[in-house]
Amino acid sequence: MLGLDTTELKTIPSNKHLVRLASKFGITLFGEFIIHMGLETQEYCNIQHQYEANGVNSIMFMALVKWMKDMEAKLKRPSLKPIRAALIAVNLNHHFLCQIFREDTSLNDVSESRLQSPVDDDVLTELPKHIGNCVIHLGIELGLTVEDIEATMYNYPKDMYSQIASVLQIWRTSSQTPTVFALMKALQHVKSGGLSYLCQKYNVCAQD
Repeated sequence: MLGLDTTELKTIPSNKHLVRLASKFGITLFGEFIIHMGLETQEYCNIQHQYEANGVNSIMFMALVKWMKDMEAKLKRPSLKPIRAALIAVNLNHHFLCQIFREDTSLNDVSESRLQSPVDDDVLTELPKHIGNCVIHLGIELGLTVEDIEATMYNYPKDMYSQIASVLQIWRTSSQTPTVFALMKALQHVKSGGLSYLCQKYNVCAQD
């Protein structure tokens, strides 16, 4: 498998790149990786404590976001190149980076016109009950900013369902494509539930 070329390695990673990269790690190996990236041990410990309730993927994503902010504060341009170098240095698979660009196309066969309509109000209201602890990952996949998501978490502390409901409402009002299909694609990436509920509500049959 070929890796990313020189031009691709200069890419500034988006939040979607970072959240998908975080999902590839185990938390133990990630600690070694992020310290090698230059994040201070105390900074990483603080992030672990702050986002513990949101799960390990959220901890890893927010640590990567902190690394990005640290780079920018030093007037350095963050890119995929140091991420690749750190992966190699700690003996992790640098082809993780190829995978964060890859889109799952398994839903494309069901992307008919009815799924390009906005999500019904009652479905959006009920959906949080079918989704697990993934408010940060879901928000990023839906195109929200980290600041939007953190504001939601601040407004609804220790209330996972209200956090997810708020993220869904922000997405619906701010997105140019708040469609059923777009929501299905986001849930497919997050892998924390909700997709089967949407499929049931919109009569989408599972593929063999």
